[in-house]
Amino acid sequence: NPSTIVIGGGDSGVPVIVVSVVEVRGDKVRIGLDAPTEVPIHRLEVYNVIEQAYGRPLLEVKMK
Repeated sequence: NPSTIVIGGGDSGVPVIVVSVVEVRGDKVRIGLDAPTEVPIHRLEVYNVIEQAYGRPLLEVKMK
């Protein structure tokens, strides 16, 4: 499907995340994300709040 991309998987050891265009309405695009539950997915403003709470970049924190 040309409106779907896959991130990760294969021999990389990175979990597979599928990003799909769900709907296009005018200049608005809705996307869908399909990822394992152990992969944290946040809007940028939520990510920034979490990062501030840890006091360091979130990528260094092992999320459960």
